[in-house]
Amino acid sequence: MRGRSFNADDIRYICKLMYDNFHIPIRYHDRDGALAAGYPPGQPAVPPEERDESVPPDIPYAAPALSAADGLASCLTLRLGSAGQPLGAVIMGPTVKNKTDLLNAGALLYYLIHGSKLDMADVYQPSLSSELPAVPAQDVDLDLSDRRENFVFHHDPILEKRMLQYVKEGRKEELADQLDLIPREGVGVLSKRSRLRNEKNLAICLITLVTRAAIDGGLYPETAFTVSDLYIQHIEELQDAEEVGRVGQEALLDFAGRVRSQKSRRYSRAIAACQNYIFNHLYEDITLAQLADAAGLAPGYLSQLFRKETGITVSEYIQREKIEEAGKLLIYTDDTLLAISSRLNFHDQSHFIKVFKKHTGVTPRQYRNRQRE
Repeated sequence: MRGRSFNADDIRYICKLMYDNFHIPIRYHDRDGALAAGYPPGQPAVPPEERDESVPPDIPYAAPALSAADGLASCLTLRLGSAGQPLGAVIMGPTVKNKTDLLNAGALLYYLIHGSKLDMADVYQPSLSSELPAVPAQDVDLDLSDRRENFVFHHDPILEKRMLQYVKEGRKEELADQLDLIPREGVGVLSKRSRLRNEKNLAICLITLVTRAAIDGGLYPETAFTVSDLYIQHIEELQDAEEVGRVGQEALLDFAGRVRSQKSRRYSRAIAACQNYIFNHLYEDITLAQLADAAGLAPGYLSQLFRKETGITVSEYIQREKIEEAGKLLIYTDDTLLAISSRLNFHDQSHFIKVFKKHTGVTPRQYRNRQRE
C-alpha cells in the first residue's frame, strides 16, 4: 500500500471503525481472496472473481470504485496494493444509503488506509444509464406468457391497497390478520441471483409504500422517514431471508401502531401544524409567533384555539414535550443532566430538574436509575 504500511490487524481495526460509525456492511479480503474480517459479524465471503468484476482494470489499482449491486443497493470497493503486488480489497456495502453518504464513507476509508486526501473525481463511478440496457420488450412478453401458462401471478393489487389503507387508518389488529393471508408465491422477484437480496428489495419497497401511507394517515413526516430509515438499515444488515421477511412485517405493524397513536390525539389542521413544528424544532427556542406562522393564524387566536383543543397552553405543551424527550435522553444516552438541559434549551440545570420533577414526580437522576435497574 502507498503512503502508509499496514498489517492485517490495522485493516481489521479500520473496518470496525468504519462500520461502527457509518453502519454500512464492510468486508476485508486478503491477498488470496479469503475473508479476513467482516462487519457486522457473519458477512458472507465473496469470490474474488465476483468481487473484482465491478472494478475495471483501466483505473488506478488503489482508487475506489463505486458500483451498483442488486436492486437499489450500491457498493464501494477499494483494492489494496498494486497489480504486481495485490494485498486484497476492502468492500463497503451493499447499502441503500444515498451515493453521497457512501462516497464520504469511502473517502474516509481511503484516508485512513493511505494517509492522503481523496478527490471525489478519482472515484470510479460508472454511468449506469449508459451501461445497462433497458429491459427488452420480448423479455416482458416471455415472462408474462410463462406466468399465465403456469398460473404464477403477482399478488392482488386490491390486497395491497387494503393493507396500505389499514396502515393509513391505524388499524393494527386487522392488518396483522391480513398479513397471515398473503401467499408467499404471490410476491415478485426483484433479484434472480440471491434470495436474500430479493427479500431485502421486497422489504425496502414495502417499507417505502408504508411510509407514505403512514404520513397520509397523520404520522409526522420526520417520524415516518426516520422509522423507515432505521428499518431499512436494519434489514440491510440481516443475513437470513426469513428474518428479513419477519422484520418487514414488523415494520408494517409498527407504522400502523404509530398512526393509531397519532390519531388518538387528532386535532384541527392548524393545531396539528403547530404540533408538527414543535416536534421538528424541539431542540430550539420556540416562540408563539413562529407557531402562528406555521399554522397561518394570528398569535392570540392560535393561543386560544390551542388551549381549547388540547386542554393546556402552548408553553405547557412545549414543556411537556421537552420533558418526554429528556426522559428518552436519560434512558438511551449517558449525557449529563447539564448537557441534556442545555440541549433542550432550559434556562439552567436547576430549572430543568424542577420542571422534570413537576411532570414525572421524580428527579432526572432518580428517573434514569429506575429505568436502568
